Amino acid sequence: MIVSDSTTAKLSEIMQNNRRGITIYRDELSGLLAQIDGKGEAAKDRADYLQLYNGGPHSVERIARGSLNIPNWSGSIIGGIQPGALEKAMRNATHDGLIQRFYPIIAHKVGRATNETVDPQHMQHFATVIDRLNGFGFGTVTLWPDAAQIMDETWGEIYALIAGGALSDRIVAHLSKWEGGLYRWLLVYHAMECAFAGQVPHRVAVSAHTARIVADLHMRYFLPCVLQLYEDVLSDSNDSEQVRWIAGHIVAHGLEKISLRDITRAYNDFAANDEQTKMRVMRMLEDCGWVEPDDPHKMLPRRYKINPAVHERFAKQAAEEKKRRAEIVKKIRDIASVGE
Repeated sequence: MIVSDSTTAKLSEIMQNNRRGITIYRDELSGLLAQIDGKGEAAKDRADYLQLYNGGPHSVERIARGSLNIPNWSGSIIGGIQPGALEKAMRNATHDGLIQRFYPIIAHKVGRATNETVDPQHMQHFATVIDRLNGFGFGTVTLWPDAAQIMDETWGEIYALIAGGALSDRIVAHLSKWEGGLYRWLLVYHAMECAFAGQVPHRVAVSAHTARIVADLHMRYFLPCVLQLYEDVLSDSNDSEQVRWIAGHIVAHGLEKISLRDITRAYNDFAANDEQTKMRVMRMLEDCGWVEPDDPHKMLPRRYKINPAVHERFAKQAAEEKKRRAEIVKKIRDIASVGE
């Protein structure tokens, strides 16, 4: 069942006798984020929406009508949002894991629309697959050993990123959701393939081919999107430019620690920022795993430790950056000497 705009009280009525859960489709997610941002009822709604990710029994409080017990409070949320609107919505939002429950898909280029007629046979195949998916009953799905190995290896790669210390807490929280997310996507793809082939998912083991599709989807597509989400989308382009300058400064000078005062003295653009912009820039460096604040409890810490892994990974870039900056300094000095 697909719904587009509904309160949690209304959703509870819909799902009371719907064990399969629902799909919430919002053309603009900014409206939904605004709906569940705030205190009082908005905070309660937000908690209910967070619970949709896990599913299972859930009780929803309804104004003047008491609570309603839902056997399976489960749902998927699909929608689009402009980068600026997302950045604005998340700027002062509670860090409760809401954004980490999403799989971001960042569109770089939209293809030109055409007026080609859709093959009716393709539409019939699509309708058949949907009907079969809707008709599947409940059952336990198993994996062939080689499929299970692919999934284990993929989660091992993701866990190595999580445990490596090079990513921020927010990115780690996002990727940590993938331990279960991998198998959710695996089940979706397996069900689609079975529906297309006229098979029943819990009577056919998941193949290595399906597992490889899901593994590549995560590592080659979803992972770059997640990293870009925190590096670019949740800040403006000027922030990203300043982040890159500071990162280059760190590797060029082999710094083990840095302070806001150091950056301000070396970089005029950063010095011109207000406190809020400075905080965004430094948080982006934290999110990318470059720095760690000495005092994480401050809104804008003044001193940071550099992640040692940065210098190991960017040793070649550090040498090139140091050479480039030295050449710039030499040119400036040469120009100045000519004028004397």
